[in-house]
Amino acid sequence: EDMATDSRFAHNAGRVEHQDYIYGVIDEWCASLSLAEVLESLSQAGCPAGPIYDAEDMLKDPHFNARELFEQVETPTGLSFKIPAMVPKLSETPGSTRWCGPQVGAHNR
Repeated sequence: EDMATDSRFAHNAGRVEHQDYIYGVIDEWCASLSLAEVLESLSQAGCPAGPIYDAEDMLKDPHFNARELFEQVETPTGLSFKIPAMVPKLSETPGSTRWCGPQVGAHNR
């Protein structure tokens, strides 16, 4: 069935009425393809789309890294990890993390 020519979906009211069906078709289609295939297909159809990143995706993304959106910090105990960097990036006052915060329990009584 071609949803583009289905009269049930010709107007917003019909699409709202049948949204569970529409979402089901979209879910099934997306589940049958890789993320790259979904994005390529949508791009070729002229539909703007992009992935929804989790933290791991952001840390691996070449663009995020080229923009230096994360910085490495070290705790006083030597634990090193990445955190979000200062934004926006300003040429005169770029900003950085000078202190990663108190040790766990430092302010407990």
